[in-house]
Amino acid sequence: MLMPNTRGQGKATQCTKFLTLWSRPRPYRLQTVEGKGVSLVATRHLPAGEKILEETPILQGETEKLKDSEYVTFALSQLSKMKRKKFGRLYNAYPEQKKVGIINTNCYALGCDGPRSGIFEKLSSINHSCTPNAERWWDPGRGIETLYAIRALDEGEEITVAYTWTAARRWAERQRLLFSSWRFTCNCECCQLTGTERESSDKCRQLIRKADVMVGFHSTTEVLPLIKESLKCCEKERLFGTVCARICYDEYQLALQTENLREATKFIKWAYEQYLLGTGPGSEQTKKMAAYVQDPTSHSLWNP
Repeated sequence: MLMPNTRGQGKATQCTKFLTLWSRPRPYRLQTVEGKGVSLVATRHLPAGEKILEETPILQGETEKLKDSEYVTFALSQLSKMKRKKFGRLYNAYPEQKKVGIINTNCYALGCDGPRSGIFEKLSSINHSCTPNAERWWDPGRGIETLYAIRALDEGEEITVAYTWTAARRWAERQRLLFSSWRFTCNCECCQLTGTERESSDKCRQLIRKADVMVGFHSTTEVLPLIKESLKCCEKERLFGTVCARICYDEYQLALQTENLREATKFIKWAYEQYLLGTGPGSEQTKKMAAYVQDPTSHSLWNP
């Protein structure tokens, strides 16, 4: 009896998977959004946690130096003609500052506390929202900025990020900060709230801020209930990714201090899931949380 030839099936399956991924439409497109200029829009349904794009900067340098016009002129002269064109097409909210204005409008800090900033062709075109549906994250090892969906997006939905950490700011504070920094009035879903709905949103964000400030300066019994309430506020305000992950990680550490291993195990899993959502599987934060998920007692605060 002839036996079927299966030697090539493994390679064929791998090839089929590759072709399927290759043929999938790119998850975003650059598109003019009414009243906002050019932005990124989802080309298909994007589930939470999907990587939308990763991008290297057109131009990067020390943040302070990028404020100097002579340095910027020199740095641009070192770029290819194509990169200079991409830079010149970016929106400038500070036309009186010329090239430095483009940088002030579009630069992102490369890392949370890093001294360097970068300008991107696509990522710098993304608009702000106080309830963003995506999160950018700098990968220092590969020298790229990543963008992940932190909640599901529908086809045609605009992709948004938070330009700055607005989770803990009330409406009036956010408006002042965004206008002074980028010269625009935010009209996102959250900022359109009025009356009692805005008051409720402001209270939630104030509570998140209060919880963040109190950690490390007050007793565990005082902070624990506040942390849990702030997580409910994150869900209500649709603030996911690293904002939520930080709070979960605080709760994990506080639970370790009270020797509540069951509580600690639950919250470190949530912290891991939220970092995975916003920064992807390769980030140092996600890897750190994954290690604690494997052994919640490996943290230095665990000392029963």
